[in-house]
Amino acid sequence: MSTVLLVLDGLGITDKVVHNALMEAKTPTLDKLMNEYPAARILGAGMAVGLPGGVSGNSAAGFTNMGAGRIVYQDLVRIDKSIETGDFYDNPVLNDTMSYVKSNDSSLHLIGMISDGGAHSHMNHLYALLELAKRHDLKRVYVHCITDGSDTPAYEGINYVEKLRGKMRDLSIGEIASVCGRYYAMDRDNNFDRIKKAYLCMTTGEGFKAANPAEAVQTAYDKGETDENIKPTVIVNGGIPVGSINDEDAVIFFNYRTDRTRELTRAFCEDEFRMFKRDRKLNLRFVNLTDPDPMIINKFVAFDTPAINNNFGEYISLCGLKQLRITESEVFPTVTYFFNCGEREPYDNEERLIIRSLKDVDSYADHPYMNAEAVTQRLINEIDDGRYDFILCNLSNADTVGHTGNMKATKKALRGLDKCLEAIMEVVKDTGSTMLVCSSHGKAEEMYDDEAGVPVLRNTMNPVPCVLVDDTRQLRLKPVGSMADIAPTLLELMGLPIPREMTGKSLIIH
Repeated sequence: MSTVLLVLDGLGITDKVVHNALMEAKTPTLDKLMNEYPAARILGAGMAVGLPGGVSGNSAAGFTNMGAGRIVYQDLVRIDKSIETGDFYDNPVLNDTMSYVKSNDSSLHLIGMISDGGAHSHMNHLYALLELAKRHDLKRVYVHCITDGSDTPAYEGINYVEKLRGKMRDLSIGEIASVCGRYYAMDRDNNFDRIKKAYLCMTTGEGFKAANPAEAVQTAYDKGETDENIKPTVIVNGGIPVGSINDEDAVIFFNYRTDRTRELTRAFCEDEFRMFKRDRKLNLRFVNLTDPDPMIINKFVAFDTPAINNNFGEYISLCGLKQLRITESEVFPTVTYFFNCGEREPYDNEERLIIRSLKDVDSYADHPYMNAEAVTQRLINEIDDGRYDFILCNLSNADTVGHTGNMKATKKALRGLDKCLEAIMEVVKDTGSTMLVCSSHGKAEEMYDDEAGVPVLRNTMNPVPCVLVDDTRQLRLKPVGSMADIAPTLLELMGLPIPREMTGKSLIIH
C-alpha cells in the first residue's frame, strides 16, 4: 500500500460560475471527490506561500511549501526585501560584475522577462539593476526583453516595453537590444531549437529586425503572435544590431525562477555545449540571480538558495522509506526540484519517472490532454505494484491549458483529467492505499475578465481543494489550511512523527 499525493495544478475554488471552466466542464469524478470525501480549502497565494500579499500563487511556490511543511519565503520576496533594505546594491556578485564591465570598457547585458506577474521575474528587479549600473557609471547597458503573455495578458508586452523605455529615460541609462517571447527564451523541456533562436538573436543578430522595440512587438501582434510567442527580434540602427552580446561583456539573467532559466544559461556557459551549434563559447561574465543548476560551470550566482532541512522528501528518506516522483517532462521540476525545496539530486530511496511530453507543440490548446494518459497509466501500475511507501504525481493540464486562455480547450483538458482521476481512484481503493488530491494554485476557475474584455492568463488568488481518499479509515479534515500543512498531513497518514522544523499542522481532525 502506498500513500499518494496527486497534485492537479490549476484547480481553484470560487463561487463564481461564469467563465469557470471547472463549473462548465462535465467532470463527474471531480464533482464526487469534492462533494463526498473529506475536504479542505487550502490557501495557495500571497503570504500563505511566502509571496507578497496580493500576488497569485504558482507551481514553484505551491510545491515548495508543500514539500517544506513550513512557509518558505520565495525568491521574489527575498530579492524585493534586499532592494528595500539596500542590500541589493551592496551585493558582491552584482558589484563585481559592474566592476568587470568598467575595467574591460565593455557592455552590460540584462536578460529577463519584462513582467510584473511575479512568477518568474519582476520589473522592479530590472529597474534596480539599471540603478546599480548607473551608480557605477556604465556607458553601454542593453536589455534583452523576454515578453510574458502567460502570467500577464497576451498583449500587455508593448506596455511593459514602454514602461521600461520610460524608466531608462528617467535614469538616463540603458537601451533595448532585442525582444523575444518566453516560448523561445524560457523553454524547460529540452526544445533547444527554440533556445537556439533566442541565443543567436542576442549574440549574432540573427532573427527578425526592427528599428525599435515597440515596432518589434507591434509587428508581431500584426502577424497574429501573442507576447508568449513573439519571434526573436533584433533591434537595429542602420541595419546594425544596437547591442549584441560579445566577448568581455557581462550578462545578468534576472529571472529568478530556475526551471526556465536553465537551458539558456547552459547555452551561454557550458564549454562543451552540444544541444545546438555555436561558433564558440563567448568569453564573458555570466550571472544568474538564483542558481538554475549547480552543475553548470562558468557562472556566478547573486542570491544563494537557502537550505530547507528536513523537508518531506529528505525526512522520509532518512526514515528509510521508498518514494517515487512521476509526471511528464514539461513540468518535471515541480515534483523534484521544487518539492525537494531546491535540492536537485534525488534523496536515498527516491526514484524519478519522467514521461516524455509531446514534442513540437506550439500551443497546448491544440493538445489539451497533454501526456496525462501515459502518466496516469504508469502511476496506476506503480500504485498497484505497491513498491513505494510514497508516490508524488503531478497532472498539470488544467493549469498548462488554462494559461492559453482557451475556454473550450481547458474544458476538454478537465474532462480528460477527470477520466484519469477516475482510474487512479479505482486502483487506490482496490489496493487499500491512501491519497491526498490537491492543487498547487488556481487557474481554470477564472478564464475571462468581463471588465477588461480579455481572457485571464494569470494564476488566481483563490484557495485550492485538498481531498482525502482513504476507504480504510474514517478521517475528517479541517475546513481551511495552507500548503505548509500538506507535508505534516502526509506524515500523520503514514504514521510518522512530524519533525520540529515543520511548522505546518496536520489537517486531520482528532
